[in-house]
Amino acid sequence: MKTPFEKSISLSTVLWTVSLALVIGPLYYVYDVLPEVIPVHFTIDGTPDRYGNKVTFVLFMLLTLGLLNGMCLVFKCFMPRLPVGLINWPNKAWWLENDNRRKIFYQRIGWMMVGNAVGINLIFSLVIVMTFSHSLPQEHPLRLEFATGSGMFIGILASLALYSLMLIRRPKHLMS
Repeated sequence: MKTPFEKSISLSTVLWTVSLALVIGPLYYVYDVLPEVIPVHFTIDGTPDRYGNKVTFVLFMLLTLGLLNGMCLVFKCFMPRLPVGLINWPNKAWWLENDNRRKIFYQRIGWMMVGNAVGINLIFSLVIVMTFSHSLPQEHPLRLEFATGSGMFIGILASLALYSLMLIRRPKHLMS
């Protein structure tokens, strides 16, 4: 029999944790090396157009990241407790028709929230990479030359949209 701890670790938990580590780890690792004034906003082509204090940047990143990830976690945990009348989902009647479909529906909602949180974390990672590429000394190992910021951003958004569309459709094996 599995312990409650073993039951709580799933692929979604691992993905979520890894994506958070991709944001928080580099911030922690290079905080002391960053100059006091760093770029905090970038144009569509990846050039900085606004600068700010590194403390403000890190606090803003961590608070916003915590708020958005917390909202995704709360929504994932409390969605099954919402009254059915508050759920707005394509083919809602079909999804909530029986217990098996309802279970799959709530699993997909959970995965959608994990996908949203991972996407948010990847976008934050992108901002950190852009900031590091303009702030760190040339020889630092985390300094990455960043040429295609808008392409990566669009790629992340497109993959999240496709992921969400895949979750919304009815599973073929459940068609009846």
